[in-house]
Amino acid sequence: MKYANNFDIKWFFPFFQYIIQDSLHAELADVNFEYMLCDIENVNGILGYFITICTQADKYTTEYMDQSIEKYLTSFKKILNEMSEEKFDSYKKSIKKNWDIYCEVARNWNEIMKFEYMFNRFEKKKLALEDIKVDEIRKWFEEHTLNGKNFRKLSIQMAGTVPKKEEVNEESSE
Repeated sequence: MKYANNFDIKWFFPFFQYIIQDSLHAELADVNFEYMLCDIENVNGILGYFITICTQADKYTTEYMDQSIEKYLTSFKKILNEMSEEKFDSYKKSIKKNWDIYCEVARNWNEIMKFEYMFNRFEKKKLALEDIKVDEIRKWFEEHTLNGKNFRKLSIQMAGTVPKKEEVNEESSE
């Protein structure tokens, strides 16, 4: 899929992930979730992002966690709308620095393991990153988040149970 300035969505996603991951911890820091992650995945040609939150079973309900993710997506939209081109450019510089640190051998091995063999992917990513503008990110996010025309949501919730004290005592006495 091509957007304005002819940038390809597959080059955009790692950058989007970098920005959203940065703000995810800042926005949800007061909630004390044990684990928060935004990641991207290409499954059979379908490219998507997902947000994962983990916590103890007795701390929050699954509904609360789902609402927290939706609240975060709403606040992230506001963050994007208020982001200046200067801040956006600082993200670009930062991600380029992270990409430079990632070893060339590891990048090439990853290409082999995925059977994609695009050994110049890194250079293409860097070039594509130069063309991305904050308005394009805003437009894409508007289309692919709550109430957006391309938004699809799959919510998978796994909830554990807290053992009762009697059960714990019985197991320890055996």
